[in-house]
Amino acid sequence: NQMRLRTQLALFFVLIMGGVLGVGFLTVWGGVQIVDRFSDSLTGVERLSQLRGLQNLLFRERSTLQIFLKSGDPKEWDRIRAHHDVAALRFKELAVFEWEALEDVRTPAEIHRRMEPFLKAGAAGGGSSGAAEACANALDAVAVAVNDIEFSFSERVRENQKDLRSLVRRGAKLMFGFIFWQFLLGFLFALSTFRSIHRALRSLQEGTEAFGRGQFDQRIPVSSKDELGDLAASFNHMAENIKNLEGKTVHMHRMSAVGQLAGGAGD
Repeated sequence: NQMRLRTQLALFFVLIMGGVLGVGFLTVWGGVQIVDRFSDSLTGVERLSQLRGLQNLLFRERSTLQIFLKSGDPKEWDRIRAHHDVAALRFKELAVFEWEALEDVRTPAEIHRRMEPFLKAGAAGGGSSGAAEACANALDAVAVAVNDIEFSFSERVRENQKDLRSLVRRGAKLMFGFIFWQFLLGFLFALSTFRSIHRALRSLQEGTEAFGRGQFDQRIPVSSKDELGDLAASFNHMAENIKNLEGKTVHMHRMSAVGQLAGGAGD
């Protein structure tokens, strides 16, 4: 027994709508995931750029201290102070960032902040080699800590970008796989429906052609209980009625012929 055509068409419609909704859901869900990862990646690249800028500032500050230690020029303290203020601002910007790789930024920021008394002492004393050496030692410790953070953070950014590429590849495979299986199921479903309709219509065509040639005993096999089976049963019922009418007509003609013969004999 086969499903009725209306049921098959309803299932086919459900299959198509399910495929459309599935593709839409995968598109929206995958798009949100990719956008989130991409946003994290962009933010990570931005923070990594800030970290490397901070490394550059600390290098400049350390280089200025070295120049002072070699030249003893008190004017170098103004340049040291300028580099220090910019680096301190960059530490504040990084301190509010939420990634775990930057949580330890407080330690080098605190060491960097402790240079303030030495900077003031150096500026007030017209230049102090002792203050400069203390600042240099602190900067060395800060640079080491920031370098470690930068290395850890760059690894985190690379992992995030790797996950993003992997997510895009998985999303593309999932999407194409879903579309492929949806297309395959739809094709098989449509093929099965077409073949059943084609066989039924072919049988009906052969039956009507034979019936048109006067083969009133022609019958169409009823192989299903769907609309096509009902059509075949209706054809068979029609053929049976016509055959019965033909029999009655032949019988009437015979009776009429007998009547005419009997009338002719009486005359």
